[in-house]
Amino acid sequence: MRGRSRSPTKWWSRSGDGKELEGEGLEAALRRAEGAWINDAYWLVMPYKLKDSGVTLRDLGEQADEAGAMCDVIELTFKEVGRTPQNNYHVFVDKSSRLVTHWNYWKDRSVDESRSLGTGARSARSC
Repeated sequence: MRGRSRSPTKWWSRSGDGKELEGEGLEAALRRAEGAWINDAYWLVMPYKLKDSGVTLRDLGEQADEAGAMCDVIELTFKEVGRTPQNNYHVFVDKSSRLVTHWNYWKDRSVDESRSLGTGARSARSC
C-alpha cells in the first residue's frame, strides 16, 4: 500500500504570476497555511476543540449569556501547545439545549479584552 506524503507535489504563488513555489518560499507558504488552518478551525469547529490534546478545561460555573439564557461556562487554556498558547476562551453551553451559544476569546488574556463570538446555534439572539 502506498503511503501519502504530507508534502504537496506543487504549490503556486498567490500573486498569480504562475511561478511554482520552492525552497524557503514554499516553507513560508506552508507555515502560513498551517497557521491559518489552526486559527480557522477554532471558529469552524469550536465544540470539537474542547477535546484537543493540550487543552485545559476549567468549569467556571453558571452565567447568563448575552441573550439572558443560563449557560455552563467552560474556560479553555493551553499548556505549552500550539502556536498561540496565550489564547484563552470562555465557552457558553446552553443549559437546556446543551449547545454552544457563543464564546469569548482573548488573544492574550494578560493584556487583552475579550471579544464575544457567536455560533450558529443562537447567533441572532446571543451575539
